[in-house]
Amino acid sequence: MKKYVIISIAIIAIGVAAIFFMWSLSRKNLDITGIPGNLTVIVAWNPHSTADDMVRSLPLDAVLINMPGANGANGKNTVYSAPRDGENILATNLSAFVTAEEMGFSESSHRDWTGWLCAFAPAIVAVAADSPFETMNDLTESLRRNTDTLTGANSGFGTVSYIAAELFQTTVEFEHISYAGSSPAINALRNRDADFAFLISVEAVGALRSGELRALAAFTEGNLVIHGENEIIIPSISGLISENLPFGEYFGLFIPEDTPQARLDGIESMIKTAASSDAFANFIRERGLVAETPNKIQNTAQINRISTIITR
Repeated sequence: MKKYVIISIAIIAIGVAAIFFMWSLSRKNLDITGIPGNLTVIVAWNPHSTADDMVRSLPLDAVLINMPGANGANGKNTVYSAPRDGENILATNLSAFVTAEEMGFSESSHRDWTGWLCAFAPAIVAVAADSPFETMNDLTESLRRNTDTLTGANSGFGTVSYIAAELFQTTVEFEHISYAGSSPAINALRNRDADFAFLISVEAVGALRSGELRALAAFTEGNLVIHGENEIIIPSISGLISENLPFGEYFGLFIPEDTPQARLDGIESMIKTAASSDAFANFIRERGLVAETPNKIQNTAQINRISTIITR
């Protein structure tokens, strides 16, 4: 009897040891991959914003929390003040991310973070469907002759579309009016209150596909192709301006730079895998966006370049 008890105890001990070994191995693998077991993505915008929809299209094993307010700074500050355990990631658009400090909403600089850009919405110049301007050259020549009679629109002071208008003003002078969002700016074209408008592709894609608007140029180095049932090809503006291209709004995921490297590496691997999914490719196609390769090194250079343009 004692012999069987000893054997039973030994079997139990081996089982416990095996379980502990597997648990230790899983913890070791967790540390190597850096992928946290409980991942929360804090979206710094309202539900159904482009940033929110982008995250929902990425097949991430994460809890999503929307935390709008203060031009995205509420979400940014929440992630920055959380423990550096890699369990909280910020999802937002790049312009709000880099200007939060300039506006006094956040004490952390974009240089204090690591970012992975996933989607790009180029700035575009659009006109109403029945506009007399067929090309960007037509518009530019008319502006040079009629500076005081033609009016441009943008979707808000300090927005990417406003800055795009300012970039184009290095070529020709004109007046542009800031509206309270992209919808009022598009309505200004519909109502003939504006002759042309600066928008970003994701804002205008519906009106472009329906034929209400036409795009004369995109702030890209090559032609912008908006895929879909009716493919739209928008010429590059590079023939008129060559600096600061490409320019537009970027959407991505961000985490404080001083998060442990193993966590950062694991999160980057996870984001890259998610960004290569069919679901994300469909999101890009539907929204008139350009997919970005979420590589930390390349994206850091892009973040610094765009932040310089936006905050100068």
